[in-house]
Amino acid sequence: MVLSNDGTWKYLNAPQKSYETRLDTPLLSKDKHASFLVKGQNVKYGIWIDPKKWKFELNTNESNPSEYIFTSKDQNIMSLVVAERIEVSTSLLVDAAIKHLRQVAEDVEIIRQETRKVNGHIVTYLELKGNVKGTKAIYNNYYYTGPTGTIQVICFTSQNLYQENKKEMETFLNGFDLLN
Repeated sequence: MVLSNDGTWKYLNAPQKSYETRLDTPLLSKDKHASFLVKGQNVKYGIWIDPKKWKFELNTNESNPSEYIFTSKDQNIMSLVVAERIEVSTSLLVDAAIKHLRQVAEDVEIIRQETRKVNGHIVTYLELKGNVKGTKAIYNNYYYTGPTGTIQVICFTSQNLYQENKKEMETFLNGFDLLN
């Protein structure tokens, strides 16, 4: 390690990111009220939801790659699930997702990135913010890739509503599961 002029330390040879479970990896599971399972059509995944708080529909808009569109019943939170059968590296998946978001929001900023273990499966969590078509939005997303395929669970709300919706967004994301 080398001490920089600003007092911070940097690795000479930065360690490679590991996506294995570490001691500080958050271990999360579905909420006890998430009693309804929405199953993927072509990829074996599911999203456990609380039907009193969420409604969903199969996406029929061919220009939108999402399989499902979820909306909180108060309509303050939306979520999309994009699922593909191809397996890619996690870093490629995350980079592609950020690049895609930057096509509609040039000012995208990554607030937080971490590895989590959700219902027994390793995912990458990203919290992002940006101005999308005049709306200041915050995204809390899960990215999974493995033999099942790649799955993006994209959950968002406006920045002014984020603090009151953050817990429900986390609860929704933690409903992600892989199916046999």
